[in-house]
Amino acid sequence: MSFHWHEVHAHLIEQTARTGFQKQLREMADRQAVLAGYPDPGALLGLLHGDAGTAAEKNAVLRVLVSEAQSDAQHSVAGNILVILALWPGLGAARNRLMRFFRNDPDVLTAELTGRLSQGIASIRLDQVNRIAATLLRNVERDIKRQLIRQTEETRDRAIEDSAAIAEWPALPGREVFSTLRQHVGSDAELVMAVAVFGFSQKEAARALGLSYDVARKRYQRAMASLVVKANLVEL
Repeated sequence: MSFHWHEVHAHLIEQTARTGFQKQLREMADRQAVLAGYPDPGALLGLLHGDAGTAAEKNAVLRVLVSEAQSDAQHSVAGNILVILALWPGLGAARNRLMRFFRNDPDVLTAELTGRLSQGIASIRLDQVNRIAATLLRNVERDIKRQLIRQTEETRDRAIEDSAAIAEWPALPGREVFSTLRQHVGSDAELVMAVAVFGFSQKEAARALGLSYDVARKRYQRAMASLVVKANLVEL
């Protein structure tokens, strides 16, 4: 299967048009009252993508669809596809934010986004989550960022030029930025990369690097202060 962004979307839409898929949606609606008013996938996605429904109504529909995706094999694929399509606009926004790291191979990013979202749908604990869409999308983007910083972290004891992890991602700013940061702030380079380049919050970066938040916050502030001083010295 191709992983071109628009082709993946077209393939998923094509699946929803099949007779068997629509039969499964009707069967889901027979069991789930919240789906009863939507006779076909188009109507259901129209609610989730449009302005007519309330946030609570959309969240309730998503919760049911995720539940179906986690249930028996007969309806799990249909439920999974509908959740992915429902979250496609949000997934596209995440794709835009992450594309700078995947410019040379955007299909890899498409596969990462859709694959990780499918995994998230299958594993999310509905009893522990309130906002379904926000949680799933946030987790997908966080996990991809975490993988990127992990790749950078793996290079810290090797020369950047010899790093296969970085070589596989020519668009990743790590080749120049990370090596420069290592020269100026040493072991805090990973932390600065995570926050300043990959867009982690300091708390997310702390978790990704196995640090307490207080330690990460102090180290980040110290590293940034050092960089500011050195930048001013260079300008002088």
